[in-house]
Amino acid sequence: MKHWGMGSETMEARVKQEVYYFLNSIRDEKTNPFNPAPILNCAISNVICSIIMSTRFHHNDEKFKRFMYLFDEGFRLFNLTGAMVFIPALKHLPGTTSALRDLKQNRDEMLEFVRYIVKDHRLSLDSDTPRDLVDSYLIEMESAKKAGNLEQVFDKDPERQLEQIILDIFSAGVETLKTTLQWAILFMIHNPEVRKRVQEEIGSVVDEDRLPCMDDMTQLRYTRATIYEVMRRSTVVPMGTTHATERTVELEGHIIPKDTHVIPLLHGVHMDPDVWEEPEKFSPERFLTEEGKLHKPKHFMPFGAGQRMCLGDKIAEMELQLFFTSLMHVFDIENPGTDLPSLQGYTGVTVAPKDFEVNFIPRNVDALNASDSHQRVQACQHVKLFGSSKESLVIGA
Repeated sequence: MKHWGMGSETMEARVKQEVYYFLNSIRDEKTNPFNPAPILNCAISNVICSIIMSTRFHHNDEKFKRFMYLFDEGFRLFNLTGAMVFIPALKHLPGTTSALRDLKQNRDEMLEFVRYIVKDHRLSLDSDTPRDLVDSYLIEMESAKKAGNLEQVFDKDPERQLEQIILDIFSAGVETLKTTLQWAILFMIHNPEVRKRVQEEIGSVVDEDRLPCMDDMTQLRYTRATIYEVMRRSTVVPMGTTHATERTVELEGHIIPKDTHVIPLLHGVHMDPDVWEEPEKFSPERFLTEEGKLHKPKHFMPFGAGQRMCLGDKIAEMELQLFFTSLMHVFDIENPGTDLPSLQGYTGVTVAPKDFEVNFIPRNVDALNASDSHQRVQACQHVKLFGSSKESLVIGA
């Protein structure tokens, strides 16, 4: 992670570039209302892609659509095969066998792209100036080879390990953030009084001709509390990472044997009426003290807890804050119909809202106009589309 610029101005600049892409794409959309999911999906994907492999997409690119379809299909197929972790015999059932075959085919197709990226990086690798995670990994691998301790540094096949790291980070870094921001838009439609207060707070800190930045966030307490409440109320990852007991333990009168799989139910924690007053109610105030200071209760754990909590929590919070505050600053959002869209999600690896459409009403589009020229220059600097080395202008395309 030290090579990514985690927490630095470089990381913020990468996220903000995709925020501009997202907002410009909304502004340029020919229809209103529309489903923001495809544009949002692409913008979030580009953050991860730029960090991992210096690659960007356009949301209308057919190869990008195919790549994202494979990921979405992978999540769907996982729902059909995930129970095999606990009941291995299920793999012999006809439906599960077919799902496993499809899952393998999808994975093989995604690996073709990953291997292309790795090969392309090797051809242009400069050990003194790593561009992204793939470069940093390849440099570390070459250093280990020269030192003769490759097997000690990489306990498994380093090539396959790199491929898996790329797929893991991409899937984890895109699906959860995209889904959380979809929920954020949905909750703002359902809670116009919260939306209004968020926009008033942002407007009191951020001028009309610019977008929010990380330096603004310390003053946007209610807005950040709203983001936390979205994360609590939606809990897009309902179950945390699987753990295992190293010894037999007793917990509240229950004996848990050694080597037992333990899966924390984060949704249960976030909706527990013993620790949250009226847990079904959407209330950002629960993350503010009486003095108006922001606080996170110990039972707020969207990224898990302990040593195995999500490694990307800092970048995830940065993305959520920049995307959400910028969207609320530049556009107002309205429900296009008489009935509010459903808050009933569908559960897979994540809990996602059902498709819905939104009217995006311009508020402070001067913030985009003032920044367009600078951002277009940023976007033109050796941008690669999926599977292509062609330079391309993406922002505002």
